[in-house]
Amino acid sequence: MTASRALAAVLLVALVAGCGATSGTPSPSPPAESPSPADSQAAAGRCPDLQFDASASLDPTFDGDSLPGDRATEIGSTFVDALTGLYVGDPDADPCAVFTGPGLESAIALDPRLGPALAGTSRLDTDLVFRIASDHEANLGDRPPTVPIDVVFDVPAGATTTDVASGATDTSERVERVAFRVTFAFDGTRWLADAVTRVPQQDAASWALPTPVAQLKACKGFRDDPDGARFDDAAGTTTGRDPQRRWCADGGKGDALPSDLVTLWTRFPCDRGHVAVLTIGWPLGTPDDPLDRHQYVRDPTGEALDRGWLHEAWQRGVKLPDGAEDTGWTNGNMDLFVDPGDVESAVYVRTGGRYERWPRGDDPSVTDCN
Repeated sequence: MTASRALAAVLLVALVAGCGATSGTPSPSPPAESPSPADSQAAAGRCPDLQFDASASLDPTFDGDSLPGDRATEIGSTFVDALTGLYVGDPDADPCAVFTGPGLESAIALDPRLGPALAGTSRLDTDLVFRIASDHEANLGDRPPTVPIDVVFDVPAGATTTDVASGATDTSERVERVAFRVTFAFDGTRWLADAVTRVPQQDAASWALPTPVAQLKACKGFRDDPDGARFDDAAGTTTGRDPQRRWCADGGKGDALPSDLVTLWTRFPCDRGHVAVLTIGWPLGTPDDPLDRHQYVRDPTGEALDRGWLHEAWQRGVKLPDGAEDTGWTNGNMDLFVDPGDVESAVYVRTGGRYERWPRGDDPSVTDCN
């Protein structure tokens, strides 16, 4: 129970006791602890200004001019996790553990969800999906140290917004991508959001959600292999070969599928391996999203698994799941099947007369081929 609720409960008990007394002097109300200024500010959607602890011992990373390693990612993902708790109305979520006073004010002015969530009039029931954090020139030598970070996250399709008073709900049908430029300030212990603005359009363009391709050209140059043909290691783009073998829809009879919709890399890495990487946009017909890549890996020798690009083994000769659907997408050597309920984990490919399960992989790192 918060301090303000505890105070209200004590006053109510005292009022009932006073009304029930028939004689004598009413007993004084028990002493109640007043809410702290910090609790009152947080409940009202306000936070104190940054208080930098000048006595704090800062590690050597603050002597540089940029954040080390994945520190920006850690700061950005922590910020997005905190927003999830604030949006949903988690009673343990404290805005003042995330924002300074100016930071919270600027965030409320910019973010239409945050103010109503803090006021308790609306809540967003979903887990935000952190995508990327890109830091700019840091001022680590200043006191307090500051660094601007572009924080990008998605509000997933199916997120439900609830009006608390009426109970009315609104469920989203599409993913929404949000990009904030957050200036974080270090108070000696933690990084707090001290200012929140929109990422300029020219900077955010590369992170925008891709839109479905409206028009495609007729398929030309399609080559269909005979039944039972083995997987074609020469069908994909390689270090020394471009472009890939032609992909087409409707089993080769439909539209041509450009490389931003489907890309196959073979003989990965360095034209010497046997790993194949299939990249598709999802939903199908949407260009590849660089912040949410759907890459699936054929790994007959286990090299990708050994390198940590996969979290499960590629499988050959599997039974096609009941939910898997023939997409009609083919390069004449391999046909693509997708189970919408499993697409975040794997796709299925028919090649050589058998089905293979290609697990979704982490983005394969650039390999030094020298």
